[in-house]
Amino acid sequence: MASRSRPSSPLPSARPTPKQGAAVVEVVDPRWLLRAGAVVVAVAVLCGYLTVCGLFYYGQSQLVLHPVAKVSQTPAIDALAIPQHPQGAWYV
Repeated sequence: MASRSRPSSPLPSARPTPKQGAAVVEVVDPRWLLRAGAVVVAVAVLCGYLTVCGLFYYGQSQLVLHPVAKVSQTPAIDALAIPQHPQGAWYV
């Protein structure tokens, strides 16, 4: 019967293991950092823009159709004629 033999040396790992007490410093490419920062800023600007658009969309009725309790001007102030129509008639 054939015996299986063990390899004499362990398999090489993909990453070398640091020695005791040695600190591993990873260096990140500055161009990658600038691109990542630009993407974050662009997404923040887009979110802010969409928020403002949403607020205007949901609040436009209050901006345009906000009721006023007191009428401050009528056409008679500028000497404009106000047409008189019978009650319930539509002016076309």
